[in-house]
Amino acid sequence: MNEYKLNKQEVINLKYFKLRNKRSKRVKPVLDEYDFTKRVTAILGLKGRKNQVREIFSAKTHKGLRINPLLVNTAADVKKIRDELIKQGIDAVHLTWYPDGFIIPAKDIPAVMTLPMSKNGLVFVQNPSSFLPILALDPQPGEKYLDVCSAPGGKAVFYAGLTRGKSLLYLVDDNYFRVSKKMRAVLESQKVTPEEIIICDAKNLIKQKKIKVNSFDKVLVDADCSSEGKINFKSKNPLKQWVTKSANQFSHQQLEILSIGYEALKPGGILVYSTCTLSPEENEGVISRFLKKFPDAILQKLIFDGQKTYKPIINWPGQQILPDVKKTLRIDPRDQYMEGFFVCRIIKSLIINESKEGLINKQKNNNFVNEVVNLDKLGKKFSLLKNI
Repeated sequence: MNEYKLNKQEVINLKYFKLRNKRSKRVKPVLDEYDFTKRVTAILGLKGRKNQVREIFSAKTHKGLRINPLLVNTAADVKKIRDELIKQGIDAVHLTWYPDGFIIPAKDIPAVMTLPMSKNGLVFVQNPSSFLPILALDPQPGEKYLDVCSAPGGKAVFYAGLTRGKSLLYLVDDNYFRVSKKMRAVLESQKVTPEEIIICDAKNLIKQKKIKVNSFDKVLVDADCSSEGKINFKSKNPLKQWVTKSANQFSHQQLEILSIGYEALKPGGILVYSTCTLSPEENEGVISRFLKKFPDAILQKLIFDGQKTYKPIINWPGQQILPDVKKTLRIDPRDQYMEGFFVCRIIKSLIINESKEGLINKQKNNNFVNEVVNLDKLGKKFSLLKNI
C-alpha cells in the first residue's frame, strides 16, 4: 500500500491543532470556519455573500416525520395521524414526493415524542434526505438486504417497513455501544426483527467469513463521513469532526467498505452508496475510484424533483472524477427541510458469455446502463396516500 501523505487541508488542520494545544485559552477556531466557508462556497457555487454559509448551516426550522409502514397499513390511518398532529397544534405538511412523510416544526419534536403514536412506534423522526437511499434501493418482499454501516438503524427500519417486514435484514456496525444501545432501541420501537446483527468492522466482513460474496439482493453503504451536510453552526463546536478527520482520510475507508458491499451483492443486484457530506473526495471521488476498481459496475442515473438538488461535482482539485458520476444525486443543504446528501445507485453486472443466457444478460446490462431511476415516482409508489 502506498504511503499516505497529508494534503494541504490536513497540513493546515495539523498546524492549527499544534497551535491550539500551546495557546488553548486564547486561540479560537476561526481558521477552521474560514476554510470550511471557502470550501463550501466552491462546492455550492455560492457568490461569497458574508455569513451565507453560516445561514445555510444553521439548525433547520423544520424536521421530518414519517409513518411506520409495518404498523400503519391504510391511507385512512395516515390521515388519522396527520389529523391528530393538527389537533395537538402541530403543523404537519405532507411531503409531495413521499406523502407518508411529513414536515413539522422542529420546536414541536418534544411534543410529538410524548404522543401515543410515537411511543407505540407508529411514527419515526428522520430527516427526509435519509429517505432517499432506501427509496433508491426499491425494496421488495423476500429480498436479502445488507446494511453495511447500519447504526443507529433509521434506514434499516424504513427498508423493513417498505417490505412490510417480509425481507431478511443483515445489519452491520463496528460500534458496540451504538448497536447495543441506540440501534436495538430503534429496532424495538419500530417493531423490526433483523435476521442477524453483525458487530464487525465492515472491511473484514468477507475476510472473517461473516458474510458470503454474491449473496445479497440489495446492499446499502451509508458510509461514515465528514458529515459536512449536517453541520450546525448553532451547536457547540460545530466543526469538531470536520477538523479532526479530513475528507481524504474518510475516502480511503469508504472505498474499502464500498468494495466489500459490492462483492457481497448478487449479479443484477442493487447497491446504494450514500453520505451526508458535501465532500467531492468522499462522493464523486470515491465513486470514480470504485469504477476504476470494478469497471463492470453499472451506475444508474438518479433524478429527483421533490426538493432542491445541485449538479454532481466533475472537477475538483486532486480528484480524477469520471464522467459517469453525472448520474449521481446531490441534495442541496440550502433546502428548507433537507440536509446535504449524496446518493449513488449501482448495479452489479450480470455474467456475459456466448451462451443463450449470457447473451440475454448482455441485453439486460445494456438496459441497466440506460435506465433512469425517478425517486419521486418511487416515493409515491410506496406511499399509502397516492394523492394528497
